[in-house]
Amino acid sequence: MASTSMSIGRPTLIHLQDSSSQIILWALEELGIDYDLHSHPRPAKSIADLEALRTALKKTHPLGKAPQLILADGGRVLTQQSAILFYLRETYDKGGDRRVFSHPENTEDVVREQYLIGLARDIDSKVGAKLMFHGMSVLAPFVVRPVLNFVRRKADAVALDPDIGGIFAQLEAELEKGGREWFMGGDRPSCPDVLLKYFVDLTVQSGYVDLRARPRIKGWLERCEAREAWKRGLEKGNGYDLDWPGKW
Repeated sequence: MASTSMSIGRPTLIHLQDSSSQIILWALEELGIDYDLHSHPRPAKSIADLEALRTALKKTHPLGKAPQLILADGGRVLTQQSAILFYLRETYDKGGDRRVFSHPENTEDVVREQYLIGLARDIDSKVGAKLMFHGMSVLAPFVVRPVLNFVRRKADAVALDPDIGGIFAQLEAELEKGGREWFMGGDRPSCPDVLLKYFVDLTVQSGYVDLRARPRIKGWLERCEAREAWKRGLEKGNGYDLDWPGKW
């Protein structure tokens, strides 16, 4: 156990199957700190099951979302992935040359870090819109499906697919600069790497991008998944299937 975890205490992760909380598990395993894990299964499609999950998650935070990190003192609960990652880094990763994550060293690094986080959020919004249109067209009454399918295809062709392609082209270019293995450079992952892992996985598993055309992103993803901490996180989680179009 890291010495910082002894002095600061033991956080608790509220984890949801097949969700972005898997990357928080990865970060916790990278840091090597003691933590408690409360896992929720992904419910079936019924409204009752979804409401039961929301009710359970609202017991610890009013938004009823996962991941949630209950801080060691029990007095605060963090819910946004990037906020949780930055808290963990700034609280537990104080090892100097033995730091687990790459830390920004100057203003340029800070700006770059925020830029990469912005790209992750852009993926979130575009893929989220595609999933919403897909879900509506599948679950809607038969009589309105043709209209919804037309709207979905139009939105994909005019805006969403080109935007997603552009974002992934930018990520590919970011790794190409200086032959970077990690998005912030250096020999270890950073908070943006951890955050981007989920959004890249979501896009790839949903079938919205083909990494054969993005060899640097593909190599980066393989480096992420080769890390022992990632493997331990998968073992402790309860599933990481993000192919939502395939489930509907």
